[in-house]
Amino acid sequence: MPQTLHCPQCTKAVSVGDDSSGKRVKCPHCEKVFLAPGFAPASNDDDDDWLQLDNDPPKTAAPVAGTNSPPTVDVSDEDPFTDLSLPGQTPASGSVQNSALPGESRPHAETPDSNGSDQELPDPDSAFDDFGLSDLPPVPDSSSDDEAAILAKFGSALKDFTANVEPLPGTSAGGSRPGPSDPRSESPASTSADARATPKASPPSADAVEYASEYRVKCKICGSNLYAKASQQGKKITCSDCHSQVTVPPPPKIKTKIKIDVENAKTFGFEEAPQQARRGDPYRKSANELLQQAELEEEQKDKDPTVVYDDDTPSIRQWAMDVFGVFLDPSVIVHWLGLSTFAAIPAFIALSFESPILLVGLVIGGLVLAALVVSCGFAIMQSVANQHESVSDWPEANPTAWMDDLVVAVSAAALAGVPIWALTTFAFGPHLLAAAGTMFAIYALFPFFILSMMDMQSIFVPFSPEVAKSVSRCQESWGGLYLSSGLLFMGLFLLYVALSAAAAGPAVAIAIFATIAVAFSYFAMIGRLAYAIGQAVNEPARVSERPPREDRDAGSAD
Repeated sequence: MPQTLHCPQCTKAVSVGDDSSGKRVKCPHCEKVFLAPGFAPASNDDDDDWLQLDNDPPKTAAPVAGTNSPPTVDVSDEDPFTDLSLPGQTPASGSVQNSALPGESRPHAETPDSNGSDQELPDPDSAFDDFGLSDLPPVPDSSSDDEAAILAKFGSALKDFTANVEPLPGTSAGGSRPGPSDPRSESPASTSADARATPKASPPSADAVEYASEYRVKCKICGSNLYAKASQQGKKITCSDCHSQVTVPPPPKIKTKIKIDVENAKTFGFEEAPQQARRGDPYRKSANELLQQAELEEEQKDKDPTVVYDDDTPSIRQWAMDVFGVFLDPSVIVHWLGLSTFAAIPAFIALSFESPILLVGLVIGGLVLAALVVSCGFAIMQSVANQHESVSDWPEANPTAWMDDLVVAVSAAALAGVPIWALTTFAFGPHLLAAAGTMFAIYALFPFFILSMMDMQSIFVPFSPEVAKSVSRCQESWGGLYLSSGLLFMGLFLLYVALSAAAAGPAVAIAIFATIAVAFSYFAMIGRLAYAIGQAVNEPARVSERPPREDRDAGSAD
């Protein structure tokens, strides 16, 4: 039958079978290998079992005459110990009680007499009565009436409590013995029966270590792999490559494969994770809003069939708003009326009196008026280019504050008109064609030069790469500027022609009002062109629809 041992490494109980006795086994707890001791078979002979005192040993034979025998002791009636007695008591033989435990038997001592005959010893129960000692009086019950009443009252509760409480290990040996009134002493049989009914868990059995029957051995000289058997352990074999002697080491252990019992394995209950509400995508929301807005626009078109949207047909109203929309700003109207009135009154007075001195003063006043108009036009252009709701950066009363804008405008106009005027004058002389060519050059090149100078922030660099690229990217904006400005200049020229037949004073006043209004509108259109160029430059480059050069060459070759 399997024996139970303790592992020398982890000191845990291990069950070892009879077939593994005297062999090396592996502890299932710490997986350490130790040598299991051998077990001797149980003997049926009771001679050596001297601890069993159930049966009396056989009497020894009498000693043979002539042999060395121990000295004999005569037991006589005159033994002084037989007369011992307590005061007030009569000694009586055989009255002393023996303290032997019940159920135990004492061996009878034999004393050979001089004749070699055996003499029986007295009964062990009455052997000590010769000393004259009487039985001790019974121990009185130490419990009083009050204690008995308390035990009677709480006895049942104490029994239930002690039945449910497990005793601590090791308290039975060092604890006090329960008294007669202790409820724990009433049911020892039931406690032992419960202990016998609950079987103890048997320790896990140790696994036998298996060794390989054939394994590889590496030569220490050349490193070749040799094959040896377990029976060749400790012997020397010859290497097949270098012919050196190699000592065969002990066989290695065979690694046991762990087998998982799938049927008895623990299972876990898996549940589907609760689905949480997904967070809304802001881009999807904006797309949904755009779709809803488009649907509303389609519904509005269906409800109002009179509205016709044709992108190919320009809107006169939209064109008028783009050209004259700057006058919707009250500050622009105030500056326009103020400058026109400031210039029309002196011109009307000077032309009415026809004085040469007043005419010279009128020329000087015209130059100052032109500088103020150009400065206000620059303020309007910058506000429109930056998409401001109103013009706020008007020129101050100090002339030095708006001289930079005036220098840029005069430089752009001179760069555009002076070369053409020089060429036409050299070719045709002082003729009307020179004046017409100069005006046309300013009309065509002034917007390009002024935007380039403002972009490069220098009057000496009249060319900007961004403005040059905008000629091809913003064709509609450039075309709209030239068309609108051409119509304005044509209308202003026709107005001059019509006013030439009227009186000088009123005609000059009307011409001044119209010229300042056209100048403000022209600078506003240049600002709108600058805004379109900025949008075209900031947007990503367009993907060319033409195939790459390699693909075109391959297609032409085919």
